[in-house]
Amino acid sequence: MPSVLRCPWRVTDEALSFFFGANETTLCRERCCRFLEAERMALTSKPCLAAWRWRTRRTSLTIGSFSVAYAPINSSGVQMTGHSQACSRQIEAIPFALVAFAMCTQFQVTRKSIPCTAAMAIWVLNRFGGRRDDRDDLRGDPQTIISVYDEAWVKQYPCVLFWGSRRISVAGFAGSRSMAEPRLACPALAPPPVRPSLSDEPSRFILLEREVEQEYRPLMLERLQHKVNEVATQARATTPACPECGQPMGRHDTRQVSWLARWGRLRVWAARYRCAPCKQESRPLLDLLGVEPGRICGSLARLLALLAAVAPYELAARLAGLLLGVTISAMGVWRVAQRLGQAAASYSDVLSQYHADSRSEGAPVEDAPPAVVLGVDGCVLGMQVRTQRRRRVREQSLPVLPPVEKGQFREVKTGVLLLPQERVEPSPGRRSVVRRFLVTCLGDADEIFRRLYGQLRELGWVGPHTVVVILGDGAEWIWNRAGMFVQRCEILDFWHALEHAWTFARLRYGEGSTQADVWVHQLAEDLRAGKVQEVIGGLKRLRPKTPELRDSLQALIRYYSENAGRMRYDEYLRLGYGIGSGAVESAHKQVVHARLRQAGMRWSEAGARRLLALRLLLLNDNWALLDRMRMVSVA
Repeated sequence: MPSVLRCPWRVTDEALSFFFGANETTLCRERCCRFLEAERMALTSKPCLAAWRWRTRRTSLTIGSFSVAYAPINSSGVQMTGHSQACSRQIEAIPFALVAFAMCTQFQVTRKSIPCTAAMAIWVLNRFGGRRDDRDDLRGDPQTIISVYDEAWVKQYPCVLFWGSRRISVAGFAGSRSMAEPRLACPALAPPPVRPSLSDEPSRFILLEREVEQEYRPLMLERLQHKVNEVATQARATTPACPECGQPMGRHDTRQVSWLARWGRLRVWAARYRCAPCKQESRPLLDLLGVEPGRICGSLARLLALLAAVAPYELAARLAGLLLGVTISAMGVWRVAQRLGQAAASYSDVLSQYHADSRSEGAPVEDAPPAVVLGVDGCVLGMQVRTQRRRRVREQSLPVLPPVEKGQFREVKTGVLLLPQERVEPSPGRRSVVRRFLVTCLGDADEIFRRLYGQLRELGWVGPHTVVVILGDGAEWIWNRAGMFVQRCEILDFWHALEHAWTFARLRYGEGSTQADVWVHQLAEDLRAGKVQEVIGGLKRLRPKTPELRDSLQALIRYYSENAGRMRYDEYLRLGYGIGSGAVESAHKQVVHARLRQAGMRWSEAGARRLLALRLLLLNDNWALLDRMRMVSVA
């Protein structure tokens, strides 16, 4: 006797007729939605289940494949798939609704994983009105048809379904060994989600902090104004001399000037002096204070430049309001960053020129290290293609920038200086450096090496016995300028050497081949052990069969032969020099990528140079030097 399964659902006549609509005799292309809706109604009766449906696709002779995937909360999942089968152009609606109902009812029996294939759907269509003359492959006993998919559960689990007054006997309609088990009641609906709540106001301590800030900000501004007035009184007692002729300058007039500081706007009466013969003009009070009329000056300018060095100008303006309590536009932040960035860039240029002269004095070299590692590489930066700055017309938005054409990129060269003894291994396989100094420029190769040499002299790291370890990726411009260091050791980056081997291996064994992985892994072990000549000899003994393979192999042999003197990796590891260019690659990301290569960013040459100079001061822990630089006026 087949097991009997009664469906305990409480449904309305309208829902019942949705499955077995007497008025619908055929299911055409336009009526496919009825099946999908019936399926959705059954699925949503279980709130603990998540279901996904795929649209039913229908062609002239195929009722397209339909697939239903279920993911119960406490189950490994259920997947029901109906495959495309040849059929007539129209299928009767009632048999097709039976399929939908049977599939959904079968799932309601148990929450365990239920295997269900198209055999049940094919048999139901064949049994309840399908046109057998158009489906020769469906003729025959349904037991035989279903056994093609899963013979075991067909024979063991027949059942009878009851829906209202209708009785449907489906052989093999079961997919779980717990079919005869009583069905669990439908769990109660989960309560609706609750919106997270916030406090009515900030914490008491935050309110106290803001109260104190608002109370003492005017007092601090008043106190700072008093200090400025005292300096102004002292400056009136002296008369400046002309910087050209050296004669005392005559007093021309006295005007009130103002500038914006961290605590507010300051005002003072400043005298102006002129030298009539030389036509020179001076305001000694403003020169003494290091401020400019109508500008953002002092520590506020340095803090805004700091924000601009780490975040885009719009975000820096918002951060200024949050952190400093200052309302400023993005253009105001840009002006400050440009002026201070130009001062930093000019100082860096003059410093490298100073150390390039052999008569200049560097830092003491008595404590110069025995070896210093120098890594250098380049990356590209998108440049602007417009000839003049965009202008906003009244309330209109700025015009769109033209696209970056081919060739509108400049290479930013970055160098890193570190000491071998300051390499650490915080965890197995992960290495880091305690201290490093970065150098960058938007220029040619000669410029980056002049700056690197100037930084070495500034640090006192290059003595008569210091070995400069130059680590590069094999670019000719690096090795051609390495000769400026007498005591040097050139190292080819280990990972760039393996990249060339990977190119040949993929061509020889195929992309993603296990043989290529094994071959390159063995070659890497040999190179790391210092067996570069053995590796070259092994490559020469290979006999590739295609011209493309022969050309790739010859290029690899030539590359290793030319750089064999830079590939003694066992010796470099023993001395602690390192064999990878990870330090300079990381420097690229921190100096250039993190700020200048965000989405949609394009730079003018002057703007890129100024911002790079500010980022170098920050990353090299030399930001305090900016306090000793005078702001430069820029166009």
